[in-house]
Amino acid sequence: MVNMSQYLVLCKTLLPAPPEVMDAFIAQCEYMDELKSEGKVTAFVPFSGINGGFFVADVPSNEDLSKIISGCPMFPYVSREIYPLTEDGVAKKLVSEMKKQMAPN
Repeated sequence: MVNMSQYLVLCKTLLPAPPEVMDAFIAQCEYMDELKSEGKVTAFVPFSGINGGFFVADVPSNEDLSKIISGCPMFPYVSREIYPLTEDGVAKKLVSEMKKQMAPN
């Protein structure tokens, strides 16, 4: 079994955006639909009221994430922030362990 990692990829459209960005956005939606059907992306959400959005990639390596990002039709028109995600149960366990370590003896 391949160990998968999830990444939150935040994208903000660089302004001023050229007119061709609208065609790139439509192509981006189609690209994300394709990746969702392949299980490589679990969510794609455009923001309301601002130019941008996010997607969650579920991939086995940083190289696979880089391939997804470089294949994005919106690649030349956005800035990106990428955050690795963890399961909520794992985060809870880590914080609980930290709390125990910080407790006065």
